[in-house]
Amino acid sequence: MLEHFHPLENIERLSDGYRRCIEVAGHNLLLVCAQGEFFLIENRCPHMDWPLDSGEIKNRTIVCAKHRIQFDLRTGLALAPGSLEPLTRYEVVVEGDQAGIDLRQLS
Repeated sequence: MLEHFHPLENIERLSDGYRRCIEVAGHNLLLVCAQGEFFLIENRCPHMDWPLDSGEIKNRTIVCAKHRIQFDLRTGLALAPGSLEPLTRYEVVVEGDQAGIDLRQLS
């Protein structure tokens, strides 16, 4: 097991539409499964800091419930015109049967 690995969820529980807010080292994160892929993002819309955990997941995007801004979970980029900053994304690390994060990503 990686020295800096922090488990978040058993991968058997991660199916399309899965979402879970997780507090790790003072960071409010959102773990999502969309189209068989795992994504880990900061649980806030960069537009006005609205929590994304209530957002709609469509394909590999998440739609902010406040202003309906759609973000690509693979890149973090907004799919609307303008100059919004991207979502803060983290790599999901799989160790055995656990999906987690390498804590060094949070420094």
